Amino acid sequence: MIKNGAYQIEIVNKLAFVREAGTEGEHRAAKIIQDEIAALGGNSVIETFKVPHYEVKKAELKVTAPVPMEFAVSAIGFTGSTPAEGIEAELLYAENGSDMKLKQAAGKILLFNGPVTYEQWEKIVKSGALGYIMTYGEPYDDMENTNVPCSHIRKNLFSKGRIPGVGIRCRDAIEMLKSGAKRVKITVLQEEGEADSGNVVAQLKGTRDSDDYIALSAHYDSVPFSPGAWDNASGCADLLALYAYFVENPPPVSLHFIWCSAEEIGRLGSQAYVKQHKAEIENCRMNLNLDMTGVRMGHFETNITGEEYFLHVAECFAREIGLDTVFKHGIRTSDSAAFADAGIPAIDFCRRGKAEIHTPNDVIYPLSADIFAQLQTVMRQFLCRVMGGVEFLIPRVMPPDLQEALAKHFGRIPK
Repeated sequence: MIKNGAYQIEIVNKLAFVREAGTEGEHRAAKIIQDEIAALGGNSVIETFKVPHYEVKKAELKVTAPVPMEFAVSAIGFTGSTPAEGIEAELLYAENGSDMKLKQAAGKILLFNGPVTYEQWEKIVKSGALGYIMTYGEPYDDMENTNVPCSHIRKNLFSKGRIPGVGIRCRDAIEMLKSGAKRVKITVLQEEGEADSGNVVAQLKGTRDSDDYIALSAHYDSVPFSPGAWDNASGCADLLALYAYFVENPPPVSLHFIWCSAEEIGRLGSQAYVKQHKAEIENCRMNLNLDMTGVRMGHFETNITGEEYFLHVAECFAREIGLDTVFKHGIRTSDSAAFADAGIPAIDFCRRGKAEIHTPNDVIYPLSADIFAQLQTVMRQFLCRVMGGVEFLIPRVMPPDLQEALAKHFGRIPK
């Protein structure tokens, strides 16, 4: 029986736990996906690759002047370690990390209003700051039931340099500022190495005699402190529902289903897939990627990475079936970027809305079986339309401007 709606909710419930790449949580999630594929009558393999891994030994933040205080913090992974005795320096409240604030940063420990962006990282490293503190959450979070979130910088930032960092809850950061903290001491001790990660891959052979195939992807890893229901157990559930549909309705073109890991640390899983399948990647005609679907209150968004003609095809299809979606043309920071970087046109289906990602509150509550069913119907129709013609509708071309943007995105040329 074809799966839809309630089935996706069932899968999200099974996957809604911390699934950080390279951990036991990831391996448990991969086994759940494989078991589901087997229950649908299919076969899958896990294609392994290495990912950066860190283990925190110590993370402390102390205010040393004018009034000694101590706050619970988490170490920010891959930012390196302080000396064993820690680093003590003047505190600079850097707010959102403006250029004006960073001009005052040399020799100080910086406190930011929220997470540090990729664009800011190189500036912070060059500022001469000795360490930094990122703020998480909201002022009214329940402190008794809210852990200090964990995070890490992504691999593409390693070459820019490292500054030891810790994370603090918003209410504690406010208390620190209200106390008039002038000097602070941070201690971060962590060990870095590598761990095994893996993509779950299943294939359905097309009825036509052709080597061409379409790659369908969704990442199944989460950030360290989040159950990741919306981001991205939802996309994984939709991918399983698509698999179930095409098991019962054999496609004319072969379909490769890839549940990618390590998206959250720089799309390492999808990059590994492209590298490991280099010999056959020229036969991949298109990538359809799912990242964050199923949220009840929100709107559909469709991102096209490819020729403008691809965008027009998708727009015409949406009008024909009455799909109300926001179209974007460019790069999405998801696994589709790795396929596009290999010259493969990519389309992302997602749904933006009233839910949280990268927090402990990324739970199943905001998701809806009805919305899952709606998008599932759209994707089935789209894939059948693309595969059903005499000629493949989507040209396998990546425009020069997008090639350059992808090269910058993956750090091959400076941004």
